[in-house]
Formats: sequence, structure tokens, C-alpha cells
Amino acid sequence: MHNFTSNDLLTYLTNTTDSVQDDAIIKWLASDETLKNEVESMQQTLDDLSNFSVIPNDRIMDTIMAALRYEKNAHAV
Repeated sequence: MHNFTSNDLLTYLTNTTDSVQDDAIIKWLASDETLKNEVESMQQTLDDLSNFSVIPNDRIMDTIMAALRYEKNAHAV
């Protein structure tokens, strides 16, 4: 049986494997409970990442906006 890496499992979870790899991974998942749990954990992490959002700090945004205003005024002169 093929030994898959975490990268192989990640490509499986992101639907970027071919049908031969899919079949082999599915068979391995059916026979290995530990692997199945790992894949479920990886899937949960992917789901969490897809719901992740970044909210910038107000001070950082103020600094960026000030720099943009400065650049605009520098080019206007």
C-alpha cells in the first residue's frame, strides 16, 4: 500500500488529486481510523481557514491612509 504524505492528503481535500490517487486514498481511509481522524482534522482546519477574516488595526489603517494622503499631495505640487 502507498504511504501518503500530509501534502497528498491536503491535495485530496482540495480536490486536486487525480482519480487514481482519490481511489487509493479512499481505500486507505477506509482501513485506517487514525488516518481518517487526521483527514477530518485537516478538513476542519481548512473549513476554519475559509471562514477566517483579518481586521486591520485602526492605528495601522490611519498610518496607511496618512501615507496615501501624503503621496497624493506630494504629486499634486
